[in-house]
Amino acid sequence: SDKYTFVHRTFLSLVRSLVADSENRRTLRSVNMRYFFEVRYHGAPFHGWQSQQNALGVQEVLEQALSKLLREDVRIVGSGRTDTGVHCSQQFFHADLQNAVDTEDLIHKLNSFLSKDIAIRSIQAVRPESNARFDAIEREYEYLITRRKDPLK
Repeated sequence: SDKYTFVHRTFLSLVRSLVADSENRRTLRSVNMRYFFEVRYHGAPFHGWQSQQNALGVQEVLEQALSKLLREDVRIVGSGRTDTGVHCSQQFFHADLQNAVDTEDLIHKLNSFLSKDIAIRSIQAVRPESNARFDAIEREYEYLITRRKDPLK
């Protein structure tokens, strides 16, 4: 039987959303900061992006990891959603954090904490009104179909 693999990518217009901070873009000194996170994941172990009561979603895993590492209740908003088993090569989500963070340090900590199926690629401070879902200017979906069993895919 054919194997269908779905890959989701979202591109954001970061230019209009970025916080202007010419002195230091990695660590900003204010509270209640909004950040865009770029993430990619292998979707096989997950029941899609969205948190669900009876199944594990990528959103839930990320919220738990951020909450534990930052010692605060963190909720995230994704730029889109994927279905069960769908891989994602690029997606963005935003989170409001109580304090400014060193983004490179947080990337390192998150990637050490998360399973091998999820990777944070970048974190960028943005304006408080920026929204990962509504500021997305393009969504691209790529369907890869293999007609033979391939353990490398």
